[in-house]
Amino acid sequence: MEKRVHKRRLILLGAALGLAAMHRAPEAAAGARPVGFGAEADVVSRYLWRGIALSEGPALQPSTWLSVLDGSVTAWGSMALSPADGAGRFEELDLIVDYAFDLRGIEIAPVAQFYLYPLGVLSDQTGEIGVAISYSAGPLSVLTSHAFDVIRYAGSYYGEVGAALEHELGEHVAVRAEGAIGWASRRFNDANIGVDRAALDVIRCRLDAEFYPIDPLYIDVHYEISTLLDGRLRSAVDDHTLLGFGAAVGVEI
Repeated sequence: MEKRVHKRRLILLGAALGLAAMHRAPEAAAGARPVGFGAEADVVSRYLWRGIALSEGPALQPSTWLSVLDGSVTAWGSMALSPADGAGRFEELDLIVDYAFDLRGIEIAPVAQFYLYPLGVLSDQTGEIGVAISYSAGPLSVLTSHAFDVIRYAGSYYGEVGAALEHELGEHVAVRAEGAIGWASRRFNDANIGVDRAALDVIRCRLDAEFYPIDPLYIDVHYEISTLLDGRLRSAVDDHTLLGFGAAVGVEI
């Protein structure tokens, strides 16, 4: 089965960069088309980000991307579906630019990500620069990613390290399991959780089942669990252990 390199897999450990878990397999990257385009609609039970719940209920998270050689530009958004979050409100639009290259078998992907909030004020907008690094040995990958805020929360830092295992089940199905642990600076935790403390923040696991019924369509059913590790962080939020699931439908040309 030819693996797709849809944009939601180009950024490694995407939870560290604001999106869902992502990975580009080196085999797929080597055989990718010079120019590609894709779009996806993901319905999630809850918007989860770096061990923090950003919604009370479900959300629609569409994305579209354009890739040229090893670089790409992505637009990703989140719209609330629950009345508790203001159903129908398009709350976030992220713009992401990344470029991946191989260095002696290690894939390195510098990333710039801008967080835009259409319903907020200009001062709410922010952006990060970061890097995602991975090394793959067969179906197993070791992953790390690091993100630094450079606008509103300058000095804020979040990092993750983890591993992922992929396996193909026949011609049209692939499964992927991922686990990671994340840590953050005082600035990050103060801005996002209200705790002025650097900490080992979160441990999370995610399972994806991907189906490729017909070219160029794919379906990704995913499940995620995360829990905050630091006692002060756990005390500062309503839900320190989060469960989430969703289903995405997309195409890549």
